[in-house]
Amino acid sequence: MGYFVHDAIDMLLHERTRWAFELVLHHAVSIFLMLSALLPRKFIFYIYWALLMELNSIFLHSRTIMQLSESAKIFPNFYSCIRWLNIFTFVIFRFGVQIWLLNFILAHWHLIHAYYAYTALFGGVFFLVINTCLFSRILASDGFFSNYDCQNWIMNRDLSENLDTKK
Repeated sequence: MGYFVHDAIDMLLHERTRWAFELVLHHAVSIFLMLSALLPRKFIFYIYWALLMELNSIFLHSRTIMQLSESAKIFPNFYSCIRWLNIFTFVIFRFGVQIWLLNFILAHWHLIHAYYAYTALFGGVFFLVINTCLFSRILASDGFFSNYDCQNWIMNRDLSENLDTKK
């Protein structure tokens, strides 16, 4: 949770873009869901499984760092490897885990207190939508969509509108 709190504060202080707002919302929901399990010490295993999604972040952040530092141009083979590992781990650790978690809640709905069932269902659907959007942006950025689709999905952090300057 410390990472989510620190990253959210950093973005609120230094980056006021639509991209940052989406990530702050992601972090806020993540913190809420973690606290919902940790404070009453219920469904801790559910949070452990959910944290498996963050394994993909290793490759997601490596890919982003390589793009921002222009290392992708200097080491194209390594970047290609990171790019494919990002896609592979995204499918396994984000979609696979998310589908397993949603399936678990739906299969055990009748055994779970309503608060935890609805919290898990909300979290599962929320992150499935967020991950689907993120995955679409990654695929568009990596050239898997047509030019028209790319314009609709890619969010370039450098070109994003600054929310401070909007009137």
